[in-house]
Amino acid sequence: MTLKQFLQLAGGAVVALIIFRLPLIAIIKFPLTFIAAVTGILMAFVPINGRPFSTWLSAFVKAIYSPTEFVWNPVAPVVTLPPISPIPAPVSIPPIQSLNPIPVPEVTASTPITHFTPTETTSAVFIKPEPKPEPPTPTVEVAGKTEKPPEPKPELPKIPVTPAENVPQPQFPQSVKVATANSASVTSQVTTPTTPNILAGIVCDNNNQPIGGITVEIVDTATGIPARALRTNRVGQFQIAIPLTPGTYNVIAEKEGVVFEPVSIQVKGTIIPPILISTKSNA
Repeated sequence: MTLKQFLQLAGGAVVALIIFRLPLIAIIKFPLTFIAAVTGILMAFVPINGRPFSTWLSAFVKAIYSPTEFVWNPVAPVVTLPPISPIPAPVSIPPIQSLNPIPVPEVTASTPITHFTPTETTSAVFIKPEPKPEPPTPTVEVAGKTEKPPEPKPELPKIPVTPAENVPQPQFPQSVKVATANSASVTSQVTTPTTPNILAGIVCDNNNQPIGGITVEIVDTATGIPARALRTNRVGQFQIAIPLTPGTYNVIAEKEGVVFEPVSIQVKGTIIPPILISTKSNA
């Protein structure tokens, strides 16, 4: 409890005690005593709409006794303007006096002409340089006619030429050599693809039993670069999803401890039957 709450609670109790001690009839004394005590409790602990009861009570009393009607007064307020300073008198400008022209003596035929004579105050004498004579242009007589010889052409800088045998030749990467492979054998254990250039097949051992988990590489014989790489499923089957470009490919199967016969296929834009990859007979 804060000090303000304590004072509000104590004030309500004191007012209730004073009313209870007054010589009033019971029907008036007891209700007033109850109202004073409850008002002190409300002011100390109970807020209304998020505001303390004391603030709400003062606003309620102010709203009751405040005027509810206002009269508009159309009279405009009087505005006092500052005094206007007087305009200064224009400044008089004296008229411009005309200048007397400088007398120029009149020159006649009989007026003697005076020549300039240098004095000791002359400090510099300008001498115009004489132009140098240009050398005569040589001429050549051709069939009785005199002509100027042609002007010599400027010599171009000589560029050193490297012999062809000393020029380094560009080094191109050599194509990867791919081991020769036998033609692929066709099998009916795998469904034939319906899309051209799609390769499918199966990997089996010597007893024609499928082998799962085999890595299959499809290598382009022209570049020696693997075009596809995939793994067989549990029953040894495999199939690519993206068609191959036309060409010759070697299909190589790899697994640790097992050696397979590489096979060769031709891709020509047609349906490729499923192929069979088996282990070597001497492995």
